[in-house]
Amino acid sequence: MDGIDPAWAWISAGLALAAAEILLPGYFLIWIGLAALVTGTLTLASGVALVPQLGLFAVVTVLSVLVARRWTTEVLPDETLMLNDPAARLIDSIVIVEETVNADHGRVRVADGTWPARGDPARPGDKVRVVAVENGCLIVTRRRRSGQGRGNR
Repeated sequence: MDGIDPAWAWISAGLALAAAEILLPGYFLIWIGLAALVTGTLTLASGVALVPQLGLFAVVTVLSVLVARRWTTEVLPDETLMLNDPAARLIDSIVIVEETVNADHGRVRVADGTWPARGDPARPGDKVRVVAVENGCLIVTRRRRSGQGRGNR
């Protein structure tokens, strides 16, 4: 047979996509790479023609993405899904009020910067807990006293 064996082309593509996922993490290429590896393995074992290979690849890709989606929403902790969302990672953090906070506006210090905030009334220097983020604005509440609920961060 002249040219590249389709089974090895699928396997090579799968490995290349897996490597690309490692170099450029986005949590998506790995599932397409897995589908290519499955297609290559089944093609190697059965020798199916090109059109069924493409159909198999499409079906396995859709199934792997659906399984991955379900797995990430049901199995992985919420913190893992917030890796690329700095605002969401601030939820449940303790921050210091920079400008008076009330139901309409205010500012709080987060690390070396400040964020707009609103929520329970608080004065500069008070410590407050971030309970939500809405359109880039931190929603804060008065910090619980020690001994109540979860520990402080």
